[in-house]
Amino acid sequence: MSQVSTEFIPTRIAILTVSNRRGEEDDTSGHYLRDSAQEAGHHVVDKAIVKETATLFALRYLRGSPATMYKWY
Repeated sequence: MSQVSTEFIPTRIAILTVSNRRGEEDDTSGHYLRDSAQEAGHHVVDKAIVKETATLFALRYLRGSPATMYKWY
């Protein structure tokens, strides 16, 4: 049986929290994800909080062109 070699490859990550009640100071899930990703060796390139209504608008816009979601790099 052959062994599979798994090499760690750090990833660039953007964290988007959707919340109508949270702000930057009390965004516990966003902070947790950022810290966990960085501790694992990944690069957090952006972190933001948006209101749910803004997110729904953006998703409707992106739905017409799915490829635009992949132009962050």
